[in-house]
Amino acid sequence: MKPGQKTLKTPASEKQSPAGLPVLNTGIDIHFWLALAFIVIVPIVFMFPLVFEGKTFSASDTQQWMGTAKVLMDYVKSTGEMALWNSNMFGGMPGYMVSLPNPIPGFDSWGLSLIAKILDWRVVYLIFMGIGAFLYSRIFTKNSYLGAFAAVAFMLSTYFIIILKVGHNTKFQAIAFIPWMFLSFHYLIKTVDWKAAVAFALALSLQLRAGHPQITYYTLIALGIFGLFWLADLIAKKEWKPLYTGTGLIIAAFILGALSIAFPYLINYEYSTFTIRGGTIASGTSGLSTDYALSWSYDWVESVSFFVADFFGGHSPFYWWQMPFTEGPQYLGAILLLLASLTFINKIDRVVLSLWAVSLVVWLFSMGSNFQILADFLLNYFPMFNKFRTPSMILVVLSITLPILAVLGVKGFIDGISDKKTVDAYLKKVYIVFGGILAFGIVLLIATGSMSFLKPSDASQYDAQTLDYLKNERSSLAVSSVWKFLIFNLIAMGLLLLTAWGKIKEAFLGFGLLILVTIDLYSYSHQYLSDLKPKKTYEATFNQTQLDNFLLSDKSDYRILPVGNLFQSTRFNYYHQSIGGYHGAKLSNFQNLFDQCLYKGSDPQLPFNWGILQSFGIKYLIIPQPVNQAIGPLLPSYIDQETKESAMEFSGFHGKYFFVEKVETVPDLKEKIEKLNIPGWDPKKVSFVNKELSGPIGFDSSSTVKEIKFDLHEIELEVTTATTGFLFLSEIYYPAGWKAYIDGQESEIFETNVAFRGLVIPSGTYKITMEFKPASVSQAVWMSSTGTFLLYGLSLTALFVVIRNRKNA
Repeated sequence: MKPGQKTLKTPASEKQSPAGLPVLNTGIDIHFWLALAFIVIVPIVFMFPLVFEGKTFSASDTQQWMGTAKVLMDYVKSTGEMALWNSNMFGGMPGYMVSLPNPIPGFDSWGLSLIAKILDWRVVYLIFMGIGAFLYSRIFTKNSYLGAFAAVAFMLSTYFIIILKVGHNTKFQAIAFIPWMFLSFHYLIKTVDWKAAVAFALALSLQLRAGHPQITYYTLIALGIFGLFWLADLIAKKEWKPLYTGTGLIIAAFILGALSIAFPYLINYEYSTFTIRGGTIASGTSGLSTDYALSWSYDWVESVSFFVADFFGGHSPFYWWQMPFTEGPQYLGAILLLLASLTFINKIDRVVLSLWAVSLVVWLFSMGSNFQILADFLLNYFPMFNKFRTPSMILVVLSITLPILAVLGVKGFIDGISDKKTVDAYLKKVYIVFGGILAFGIVLLIATGSMSFLKPSDASQYDAQTLDYLKNERSSLAVSSVWKFLIFNLIAMGLLLLTAWGKIKEAFLGFGLLILVTIDLYSYSHQYLSDLKPKKTYEATFNQTQLDNFLLSDKSDYRILPVGNLFQSTRFNYYHQSIGGYHGAKLSNFQNLFDQCLYKGSDPQLPFNWGILQSFGIKYLIIPQPVNQAIGPLLPSYIDQETKESAMEFSGFHGKYFFVEKVETVPDLKEKIEKLNIPGWDPKKVSFVNKELSGPIGFDSSSTVKEIKFDLHEIELEVTTATTGFLFLSEIYYPAGWKAYIDGQESEIFETNVAFRGLVIPSGTYKITMEFKPASVSQAVWMSSTGTFLLYGLSLTALFVVIRNRKNA
């Protein structure tokens, strides 16, 4: 405030809140409700086409998921039961890793989902996450507009809109609970109260119910750092009682939250022990391979994009920095750096220090292969770090910590200008911070004049004219982004100075910054809504092709192998038993066969291991081009005139079930892989098991196998053999749930040829039944039901106590 300036009087009809905001005598804080209304309205306006025009994102990953989930949804629709096994991908895998609606109700299913019947569910979650960020920020400031500033900065963070565009829906839903996790944990360690512990258990349960444990893992890393600061503070003060009580409440909250989500995480954990997350031959580790785990690592130079959105091109094809490709930058807002930097000239308390510590840790963790020493340490020694990929994902935590630091920076600024005697000295520090921001922007502007704006691969990918176009566009994007950064920071600085000089009130400083960040993020993130499509168009994505019709006309039980760039296309999983598809956690036995055997044939022109194709029960290979002549054992069968794809019939197909002439015991996995790769290996001639059979077997050339029933959870065969024989089944070996019965008597399933099942069949005619009934599912449902009942019972009790105490206050 300038010397000699008059202080504006507060009208008699109003009283002052702790932050100097007028509150009506009626007890209604009009600024609070206006800020809250703003948080609700912004997502509705932002997502207007989804709410009012019946449009949706093209969502490539959601389409990909639909391909793999179709067979499961059909099963649920026809039987009313949970679909636990997926037969249409990778030769079979647990269906609950693709789609399994939680049968146990929770706030997400009966609360948020109910509102989503009125608004698009994405809008509902944006509002929900915004309110969480708003309430969390109001712990530190009562300026409601600053709280709304943090909420909008969090809601419209570009990364969240990008993941909605590509269809990372569970990730987005889990992110929506981050501020609620922060809020409840803050009150837990602050109050050391059982009601706060219940609130934290509820937030933890809801985030895990969203179904993206990697986001919860990163959230808990942040909370762990907050917890360490809290412990250090109590130890320094020698306050042992709150330390012991608080630690006990945190543990109890984790147990209660974990119990409530035993379904599906108990069965997910069981599954994880059989997947690539537990290691493969190729990875050579107990987790993901280093290259796979560190894919999409963040480069520290790219951190410029937090505040200068398109400095490295923004999104593909204009993006040109070190990641393979990206849909867009992790843009947080142009003014966040300035406002958060103000915390360094204010009093740095435990809250500020812990928020900066969290921000620094997640930034370093995100670098992955760009900080190899740290990455190696984390992969080898940090609990569970090697179970996840895409280190840059941890940067979602910055989307909440930096806005809160910005709020704290502005709060400190307001406190700093409140003392007339020291305001000039304080403003000098502010000028230094602002000078640093300006210098940063000018350096970036100068740097754009010497940057290449080309990736190393561009020269071989594009012609000279296209290269010139890309360079010009990328340069233009970078320069305009830097100018935007500078202009927005000049405006923000102007608002700060106008407040310091007494020209505007503190409330309007918050409001001005709120409008500024909204314009910034709204205008940039809105570009990702440019290619929305009508829902009907989206739903028609998997219309049957001519090739689909041909394959479906063959009523025998078989699998297909899409080759080349068709392998990961889940449109084949939509209608057919394909061994292709996509999933981030495939079974390790399948992955070992795929990596070590499938394409290890002796013919360099056609390098298929034909024995592996026989083992998978593959009848047709789908080729991404027209083929009208035989190629080795592949016979031309059909050419789709529209897609130009071909179906080639594999003449070595002998059905999915057959008796084996000879069985060898080979316990060592690598030795078994070597035997499978011997040229000319035929699984009907010899197959390999990992343990000794119960007795000798023979081979009856007249033995028969007839399929009686095949669905997701049950296979029935009728077999006849004149001697004790070994039946090979072209079904993925998964001991956590599959059981076999011979005329009702349970029989041992042998792991055969690395990834398949085998049964010893006595001489005679029998009905063979295989059922998938994992005990872990019923156990998980029981545990989760019990935990959910306790959690919501305690939550209602806590709510009742809070309301009663307020009435009595």
